[in-house]
Amino acid sequence: MKFLKKKHISPLEWMVAIVFIGVLFMGTLPKFSNLTVDARNAANQALSDTLQTTIENAHKAWVSGGAPTIATGSNVVVDGQVIHVNYMGWPDNSKGVLPIAADCAILWNTLLNNAPIAGCVSCREPCTSTATNGCYITSAKGTSCTFILSTNPGISIEYSLGAGIVVGTAE
Repeated sequence: MKFLKKKHISPLEWMVAIVFIGVLFMGTLPKFSNLTVDARNAANQALSDTLQTTIENAHKAWVSGGAPTIATGSNVVVDGQVIHVNYMGWPDNSKGVLPIAADCAILWNTLLNNAPIAGCVSCREPCTSTATNGCYITSAKGTSCTFILSTNPGISIEYSLGAGIVVGTAE
């Protein structure tokens, strides 16, 4: 009965407990090592989804307005915002010609009022490749606009003006 009346923990028991807790901690450490990257990717995906929803709402407004197929496009109003759409009803600021980076920047800023701003190096917009505020640098290629996060070029969003498709890429 004497062994049941022990009132203290031996140093060996303390060491075993500390080693056990350390092993558990080391097992969870890799889980938390990429949280910043995961957060950036999730924010970019949310912004990409918001852009896609806004584009679809503009297209629906165009369809409900009779879907005019004017070669230079037309305007629709979504949530009080006037948005120019192409002859297929997808938001497009280029008015019938291939877009340039400035057109893409204006389109982004029109569609996404409270999002990080978009600009381009060549169009006097406030976003540049050295900006630290997390804005998006725009470029245009063919009938697509690409928006690249200034603080991390591995994160981007691409919008196809001809198909109304938005694709977000993660690092």
